[in-house]
Amino acid sequence: MLRLLPPTLLLIRAVWGAPTRVFPWSRFLWTMVETKKRAVQTA
Repeated sequence: MLRLLPPTLLLIRAVWGAPTRVFPWSRFLWTMVETKKRAVQTA
């Protein structure tokens, strides 16, 4: 399980970070905001 983790994280980082390589924090912040919105809507 732990052996599969690093390649998976690298793959996720590559796929996720490719479109937003210039602004690496924009997608992270947007995800945080969306998660908070969803949490508020669910609660």
